[in-house]
Amino acid sequence: MILTGHEIRKNVDGRNIHISPFDKSMLNPNSCDYRIDYKLLEIADLPVDPKKETSYIEIDFTDNGYVLSPNKMYLANTYEEIGSDTFVPSLIGKTSLGKIEKYKGRYQGATGPITSKMYLDFNNAKK
Repeated sequence: MILTGHEIRKNVDGRNIHISPFDKSMLNPNSCDYRIDYKLLEIADLPVDPKKETSYIEIDFTDNGYVLSPNKMYLANTYEEIGSDTFVPSLIGKTSLGKIEKYKGRYQGATGPITSKMYLDFNNAKK
């Protein structure tokens, strides 16, 4: 089930959905926008081997942003904490970015019903 923006707002107000900080201006007809936090991890060892410890470089950035380099993989977490004991949140890249082929990311969510930050990975593949 996909909730409408109105239903998301109602469930945030009713405490069935946790989004913190919550900004009602980020609500859309059937979703709520989110932002990435001010820290990225650039994966240093590509391809990633799950049998080995992965090394990474921590990158802090400001409101001025950060320019992603081609052929690198980045991990980031959301600025907002997102969670629910009632619904399963789905974190998806903006379709407007996908349509212009700028977003090639994948996502993974936290496990369990606890409130947590969502983590994103960005594979900034050069075309």
